[in-house]
Amino acid sequence: MQYLKYPVKTMGISQNYDGKYSHYGESHGSPCAYPIDDACSDSGRDYFYAPCDLVVKRVYGVGNGGTNTIWLESSNKVKIANGSETYVTIMVIHPNDDTLKSFKAGQKYKQGAKMFLEGKDGNATGYHFHIEVATCKFSDLKNNGWVKNNKGYWVISNKAIKPEDAFYVDKSFTKIKNSAGLKFKDLPTSNKSTNKKSQLYLPSSATSWRVYKMDVKPVKGNECGFLRPSKFGGLTYDILGYTSDNVAIIQTRDYGKVQIYVAKSTGAIIK
Repeated sequence: MQYLKYPVKTMGISQNYDGKYSHYGESHGSPCAYPIDDACSDSGRDYFYAPCDLVVKRVYGVGNGGTNTIWLESSNKVKIANGSETYVTIMVIHPNDDTLKSFKAGQKYKQGAKMFLEGKDGNATGYHFHIEVATCKFSDLKNNGWVKNNKGYWVISNKAIKPEDAFYVDKSFTKIKNSAGLKFKDLPTSNKSTNKKSQLYLPSSATSWRVYKMDVKPVKGNECGFLRPSKFGGLTYDILGYTSDNVAIIQTRDYGKVQIYVAKSTGAIIK
């Protein structure tokens, strides 16, 4: 069973759930939630990394007037910092269109996969992630993931949990710059850096292999380019996740993050 890991490389919490700037009404309303704002290193834009194996359940706001938001559900039950074993759903607000537009419901990511950049969509004053956690599946959330509470704030709509009761901190991965007074538990030593990524091998017998941008259907005619395994004696990539059965996500040098068809019948090897 996986431990739920804090999802950024530099913890720089600029406002905890009791923050008077905007969070007090969320944590003291009904229903309540326990949001944090994490500005990470506060130098440019930092990535959100998958805190466990997970699936994208909903993406809201991209390309319209709503505040960009994504809901992520653990693929299986995970061990959380209060000792429970449960499914979790994580709601992240503010990533910009440029980094969130390639995400769609159903995409799967492995623990530790690099996902999206912090942003300030929705009139945020600076780049950050607004993060809320619930101890349930997305289907157990009301109103499609969030609800306006009696203080007028939109919050995750069921079984909210404090972040320090949810996430472990893997100090070999996350540097704590500012915890905003919250006390996080360290990841047990025996569980640090034990999650190996699956790898994709494209054999040297293949002269070309189609790849597809993240925001298109991965079918012939939609390809953004071709990989050339035979030219390099075969090619190997870390698998970051899947958009559907037999369609993996990889990071390439020439095309960036792309989709690739990896059914066994193609000759692709996954280890």
